[in-house]
Amino acid sequence: MPERGGPATADKRGRVGAKDGATEWIHWQSGLLRMTTPAKLTDAGVDLEAAPAVLAAARMAVADGVLGYALLISEKPR
Repeated sequence: MPERGGPATADKRGRVGAKDGATEWIHWQSGLLRMTTPAKLTDAGVDLEAAPAVLAAARMAVADGVLGYALLISEKPR
């Protein structure tokens, strides 16, 4: 983040376990949407057949430590 003229990072934290929780949340939300609004997903360009493979790849990346998650908190300069 820039030191002058823009937001400054006030805090940053790695979130152990958050990435696993995020992939689980995506799994359950995508399943719910697949059952309740498949036409909207298709209209939005979501490939319902490819989605499980993409989620599996994300889970493997998390397990391999390639994909991470962090929380950044920024403050606007005063």
